Amino acid sequence: MSTASARATFDHLVIAAASLAEGTAWVEDRLGVPSGGGGVHAFMGTHNALWRLGDAYIEVIAIDPAAPGPDRPRWLSLDAPETKARIAARPRLITWQIRPNRPLDDAVAAMAARGIDTGPPLDAARDDLVWRLTVRGDGALALGGLFPVMIEWRAGDRLPPQRLPETPLALERIEIAGAPGSLAPALADLGAHGLAQIGEAGEPALRAHLDTPRGPVVLD
Repeated sequence: MSTASARATFDHLVIAAASLAEGTAWVEDRLGVPSGGGGVHAFMGTHNALWRLGDAYIEVIAIDPAAPGPDRPRWLSLDAPETKARIAARPRLITWQIRPNRPLDDAVAAMAARGIDTGPPLDAARDDLVWRLTVRGDGALALGGLFPVMIEWRAGDRLPPQRLPETPLALERIEIAGAPGSLAPALADLGAHGLAQIGEAGEPALRAHLDTPRGPVVLD
């Protein structure tokens, strides 16, 4: 497969919260739009709430206190003390997800060659949704979440945005501050150049600028 002109697709934003109720309330208050769906990931002991964002979506995810813990660290760094400390004060935008410009296994290998440990593809499912995504064995996020999780949906399935009610929400831009020099060329290799504005100055930070019924909103 030639990737010279293939482009990656922005899939969704990921917000972690100390509890799903807190995260859902926080996002609904910020955006002025109620959650349109969600569910549980029994194999990871997590659950989520979703909002449609055009052809993409916003996800709030939290540890499900009613579910047994997995026999491995949870995805998206949810078990990490640093993440738990960050979200103790309020929900946080912890990473973003893309569909790369090539099969997921090939994308993982390409990033490993660049020194970026995304973790291997992991099979995942929720209800009748089936997908694969990159998850490191230690649960950590590549480049602290500045590098996107890579996801690959089962061919032919209706994706989450198609299952969610339409909203007036629109993504204006994603900004990354304090990015290491390896990030921009890695994203370009995946066809993801242009999906985020990348700056190397400042403390590492990920921000999403949205147009909402309550005016411009920044999620960080």
